[in-house]
Amino acid sequence: MLLGCCTYLNAQWGLAMETTERIVESYCRYVKGWFTIPNIKCAGQYEIDLLAIETHRDGTVRRYHIESGVSISGGYSKLTAKPYSLDDLKIRVKQAGQRRTLGYFRERTFGASEVMKELRERGFKKGNYTRVVVT
Repeated sequence: MLLGCCTYLNAQWGLAMETTERIVESYCRYVKGWFTIPNIKCAGQYEIDLLAIETHRDGTVRRYHIESGVSISGGYSKLTAKPYSLDDLKIRVKQAGQRRTLGYFRERTFGASEVMKELRERGFKKGNYTRVVVT
């Protein structure tokens, strides 16, 4: 089985999750001990892979917006600083390369207004959380 090609049905939430997202969530929940909310649907076909909250005995709270971008293709396995282009994202042969750019994560995954709205509704405001890309 290829990593990331299958989906896992999360019975608790009733949502399909990518295998890689499930692994990341399990790590955050069981190894780090964080509270997690996986696979949050946003307007406009956007999605938040995972929100995590780390609490401490002294009352401090750390919030994380985590996106997984695992690729099984050797040519597109690393994130790049190449320019991100919405036009290239629409061209099938260029999609995989565009999804591996930092600009893609910055603009489409973390910065989309639909995603930002959902984050605000859940208490994630500018400056009070960390963005994480798992590759």
